[in-house]
Amino acid sequence: MLLSVLSVCLLSLASAQYYPPIYDLTYYCGSTIFVDREVKVRVRSQTYLNPNQNCTLILRPNRGNRLVASFLGFNLSTSYYYDDSGNCQYESIQLTADGSSQFGYRGYCGYSVPYGQYRLGTINTISVINWQQYSYIYAPNLDIIFTEVSSKYSDNSKWKY
Repeated sequence: MLLSVLSVCLLSLASAQYYPPIYDLTYYCGSTIFVDREVKVRVRSQTYLNPNQNCTLILRPNRGNRLVASFLGFNLSTSYYYDDSGNCQYESIQLTADGSSQFGYRGYCGYSVPYGQYRLGTINTISVINWQQYSYIYAPNLDIIFTEVSSKYSDNSKWKY
């Protein structure tokens, strides 16, 4: 009897754990995702981007809320090379919040995970861009969690970036 009660309790605990929905960016290009609580956006190494492609996903929180982005993994290693003005040459990622870019003109590239949390807005986009005209991008790896927060708790003093 005690064992069956314990089993039911453990089963209840296991089913109560929350896992955010996961969206692979390469399958959701051009889509709009309405974020309720949080979502995970990823690009995995078995996928690739076509030449000269801009794969963009729009993320919208519930009314009156904002989003915060945290990078869990990042590797766009073919874009480790920058041009003379410091712009990414091959591919990059860009977060845009209410029309304002978070990573400069041509985005963020390389293999170092961007540090901190990025306070976004009410209309947000994530874009993975292949700047090369004739080449595919192989083996990108990207994991970002987007968390919905109330606008009243999102003042600038609380965020790294």
